[in-house]
Amino acid sequence: MNSSMLPFQFGSPFSTGSAALKQLKRMGILLHLLNFEGKKIDCELLARHQFTHIHLKPDLIRQAIPGSPCEKKLIALKTLINQHEAICVAGPIRLMHDKQVAERHLIECYFGPHIMPAMTFNQIMKVGKSKHHQSAIKQLIEQEVKQR
Repeated sequence: MNSSMLPFQFGSPFSTGSAALKQLKRMGILLHLLNFEGKKIDCELLARHQFTHIHLKPDLIRQAIPGSPCEKKLIALKTLINQHEAICVAGPIRLMHDKQVAERHLIECYFGPHIMPAMTFNQIMKVGKSKHHQSAIKQLIEQEVKQR
């Protein structure tokens, strides 16, 4: 890549980290803070720069069981993010629990492959007749019999 195409050069006034971030923002590049978990360095970055999106660390969402210290931390971090007028992002969401936590705490944006809820007996019957599907049907029938 031709170095003259870069928006800032090494040795120029924009070579420092803070100045480079300001230059990128002027160019219209949005700043995202990734894996935010409220550590000292995260809070210092948040105080020094105006981030548009702050991505929460995925473990915070996963461990946010109602009433747990992790949920209290999530609430405090969400409040801090709102004070800095940034958008809170959670992801990748892989479990329905994670999605419910994101919705319960009014997280503005979340992404990821959501796991579908369990299939009903009628849905499985319509899936197909392969060996894999037949074993799934047998397991569902056994579960239905045990529940009765």
